[in-house]
Amino acid sequence: MQVLRLFNSSTIEILGSILDTV
Repeated sequence: MQVLRLFNSSTIEILGSILDTV
């Protein structure tokens, strides 16, 4: 389950970067 949490954090960070670019 810890892996999922790490994955979620990465996804949120990536989404934030994408939104920042747009």
